[in-house]
Amino acid sequence: TVNGFAIGETLPDITFLLDMDAREAFSRLQKRDRPADRMESEPLAFYEAVRQGYLRAAAEEPGRFAILDATQPEEQLAAAVREILLEKFHGFFAR
Repeated sequence: TVNGFAIGETLPDITFLLDMDAREAFSRLQKRDRPADRMESEPLAFYEAVRQGYLRAAAEEPGRFAILDATQPEEQLAAAVREILLEKFHGFFAR
């Protein structure tokens, strides 16, 4: 609903959803060496609800969402994004 209000009918051609178990994401936040902001201070249940909302959106529009495992190393995620872009846009993005 918030996205609809903000962007109206305009949608990206592809949305990359970097998915991770909410408990693991929450644990990573607790280990940061800086004060938590307002969103980072929310309880674990908040993170699980947000994750489920994004997964629901991805299930409703599977052609627009690419769900990636956010626990992978950064290099693997970058390679996966690159491959998806090359496939979806038929080589428009050069290697």
